[in-house]
Amino acid sequence: MWYKDAVSKNSDFYISTDYAFQDESSVYLFTNENIAGYIQGLNPGRVLTVASSGDHAFEAYLAGATHVDTFDINSYQRHVLELKTHMIRGLPYHDFMDFFFDKKNFFNPKIIATISDNFSKGLRHFMTKCQDSGTNMFKYHASISPNYDLRNLSYASEESKYNKLRELLPERINFHHCKLERVSAKFNQRYDLIMLSNIFYYMYSEETITECRFERFYHEVLYPLARNNLTDNGKICFQYIWGAKPGDWTNFMDYFQSQRIKNESVKFASRTVLSALRDTNWDSVLIMSRQPQK
Repeated sequence: MWYKDAVSKNSDFYISTDYAFQDESSVYLFTNENIAGYIQGLNPGRVLTVASSGDHAFEAYLAGATHVDTFDINSYQRHVLELKTHMIRGLPYHDFMDFFFDKKNFFNPKIIATISDNFSKGLRHFMTKCQDSGTNMFKYHASISPNYDLRNLSYASEESKYNKLRELLPERINFHHCKLERVSAKFNQRYDLIMLSNIFYYMYSEETITECRFERFYHEVLYPLARNNLTDNGKICFQYIWGAKPGDWTNFMDYFQSQRIKNESVKFASRTVLSALRDTNWDSVLIMSRQPQK
């Protein structure tokens, strides 16, 4: 397709190298995960997910979710989520692709003129900031890099999926501005699926041993979410790993389950999906399930 050539040729146009997760930092416009690959068969139902680019929420709706709530430490991601929701609901596929993937039309206000009256005050301010700040507002993301495969982003790679998503998307997707450690306290509902992307990778940098980092992550994030926010048999996709071999982390998860938390009603698993990286065969997703009390 035409936009794949444009993406490869113009990838440096969109790249920012600031990867810190913080408020009011540069934003993700698209995912670099194969969300569609790992969400199938997880029976999403009610979903809680990191907002990021909005793609976790969009792919959840395409996979059958009935309701989606989002959170993010970066309040600007709220505006990306709103912008893309308005565009998918109100613009044809080719306009969406031109706006994000054609260098000549990147963030061209003329493309969104017919829907801009519906924008919130916050989104209007964000769009002005994007115009003033240029590409420093945007993080490197999968869809404009020749290293990633756009086919993993189902609604952007297939017009039929885009049109289906338009029919499924609500007018507004709930967003809460908070860091991951506060999510369990912030949300008082139960969900069938929680998606955390790869936030764990960036947490607890003061811990030098991976096992120590994970044990802390389990007690401070995963277990509170399982106890307070998961339905029976609900699942948390808590770490996406690029280029991981099938079975990576399995031995550690088994050890952690049997020795560290053997009396707690959770279960770990690893799911392997086709990689979002062009030169890698597989990615892995680590999943924790809440087991019903006997």
